[in-house]
Amino acid sequence: MSTRPTLPMPRRKARKSKAVPEENVVSDTGSQDLLSALVTFLQPVIRGYAASPASDKASDRNYHDDAQLINGLEGKNLLSALTAFVTVAMRTPPEAHGKQEVPRSELETKTLIVARAHVFNKMPIHLLAFDKTGSRIERIDRNKIFSCILPGVFAKTAGPEFQSAWAEAELLKDSDFRVLSGKFRSNKMKELLEGIVQQSVNYAILSHTWMRDTPGDITFQDWATREDNPRGNTKIVKFCEVAARNHNVTLGWIDTVCINKDSSSELDESIRSMYNWYRGASVCITFLSETANFPDAHRDSWFTRGWTLQELLAPACSVFYNENWNQLGSSSDVIIQSVIQTACGITSRELNLSWSGKIVQIPFSRRMQMACGRQITREEDTSYSLMGILGVDISIAYEKCYRSLQPQLQFEGKSPPIITGILSIPI
Repeated sequence: MSTRPTLPMPRRKARKSKAVPEENVVSDTGSQDLLSALVTFLQPVIRGYAASPASDKASDRNYHDDAQLINGLEGKNLLSALTAFVTVAMRTPPEAHGKQEVPRSELETKTLIVARAHVFNKMPIHLLAFDKTGSRIERIDRNKIFSCILPGVFAKTAGPEFQSAWAEAELLKDSDFRVLSGKFRSNKMKELLEGIVQQSVNYAILSHTWMRDTPGDITFQDWATREDNPRGNTKIVKFCEVAARNHNVTLGWIDTVCINKDSSSELDESIRSMYNWYRGASVCITFLSETANFPDAHRDSWFTRGWTLQELLAPACSVFYNENWNQLGSSSDVIIQSVIQTACGITSRELNLSWSGKIVQIPFSRRMQMACGRQITREEDTSYSLMGILGVDISIAYEKCYRSLQPQLQFEGKSPPIITGILSIPI
């Protein structure tokens, strides 16, 4: 009859002659004692489990024996060793263990929370995803967007600069002002992560006018059969190529294919968030489909449409392209600002205030005046296209828009006749 093998007792390594800090010696000895006690405690448990019939393992455990084992010598030794180990560990200052790594579990948890909040609260519902050449285009929702951005976010949090800043935020928990520092520490961590997420989530957004002839632009519902419309598909393909090759992004948004107008809730969120989506884009690609040569750019109908006003004012950076997708210039170019002023009557100061996120510093009446004379397809869109520019928020309900918007303007102390004049602009 063969005997069962016993678990070998761990051997302590002989100490080297090199001097070791006292706290590390104590900690190492305590670790060995704890391990030895743990092995001694587990040996009879394992032997008893191996010798028991299968049925006993599943349902007929002898809890009396378990109690005896826990209260026996082995159990008491284990508890004593564990107590000693924890006591020494709590008394040992953090500096004794050398350079501390950022607690990855806490960092990962907070990163996931902040990244998810950013994607689901600040980004478009759908985006186009493509490779670095603008090819292999697919449309993705927020869940997929979240998955796409995480590797880049985590890569940035692993960088030495972020690790250093995060370690400083970690130290805030040891402040004497614990009640106050707790909130400050949390806010500091959130601020750090929001900055990293913002740097990692780059997408291009298209500003354009819809095609007026048949078959026209590809819509959300046409996505699966988009190749059946070569002209409409070319706009999508060119946009993705320009975004990837010229602006180094692999995510993009086009209103025609990224808004499901069959969903009232999605349409509502998209219209109310559109100004912020243009504001949050790393670059706005403005496609002047009626412009061949730069001197004629101011005649393009893009400068006269209702929706394109917020697409002009909201983005921090816009780059203009002609009908052949050749670059004309960016919003920072003086010559481009001159074209905009000629076409729209908006001054360079007003443009710079808008592009720097300070549009509220432009008088309300002046912002209203900018919208005068612009053309829209549906009358209600005049109001919807102004929400972001005017800083008002209304529910989307076509044919009820004026009644919803007027109380907002009255609350702001604005003159109803002004908005009445805007809303009566002929189509």
